[in-house]
Amino acid sequence: MQKNNLIRILKEEDYLLFEKIYRCFEGKPFWEAWTDEMIVAVFEEFLTTGLVFCYDNKGIMDIQYNQKKSDTLPYDDWGNFIYLSDIAVLEEYRCQGIGTILLDYLIDFGYINNFDTIYFRTNLEGSMVANLGLQKGFEVVRDTSGEIITEKVSFPRNRLDVPDTDIRQYLCKTLIKE
Repeated sequence: MQKNNLIRILKEEDYLLFEKIYRCFEGKPFWEAWTDEMIVAVFEEFLTTGLVFCYDNKGIMDIQYNQKKSDTLPYDDWGNFIYLSDIAVLEEYRCQGIGTILLDYLIDFGYINNFDTIYFRTNLEGSMVANLGLQKGFEVVRDTSGEIITEKVSFPRNRLDVPDTDIRQYLCKTLIKE
C-alpha cells in the first residue's frame, strides 16, 4: 500500500484524534500553560485558515495558507505560500519516517496546488524538523546581509525552571515549476 493512501484531511468531527496527537507536545517547555480551550481554538483556526493532514492516526501536520507569522520575512518574494505550523507524531511511532512522509506529502501538495513557497518556524538549535527540512531542500531564511532571520517568541510559563522566551528561525523552500 502506498504511504500517501494513509494520509487524509481531518474534519471538525476528528477533533479527538487531533487532540490525542497534538498532546504529544505535553512536557515540552511551551506546553504547560495550555488549556483544553486553547487546543480547541488552535484546531478551529487550522480548519478555518488551512488544513490538518493525518497519517494513519499516528501523526498530524497542520498548514495555513498565506499566513504571515513575522514582520521580518520577505513575503513579497514568496508569492502564494504555505505556512507549516506543526508536525506532530505520537511518541510510540517516532523514528519510523512519519514526519518525512508528511513533509514529502506537503511538498507534493504545494506543487499540485500551485503554491510558490513553503515555510516554517522552528527552534534555532536542536530542531529535528529543521534537520528534516534541510534534507528536503528547505533553506534557512537570511536577510540581505546573509544573517539568519530570528525571532524571539514568548510563551506563558507555569514553571520557573523554563525560560519564558525562545529564539526561533525560519526555513523555506521555493517550489520550482517545470
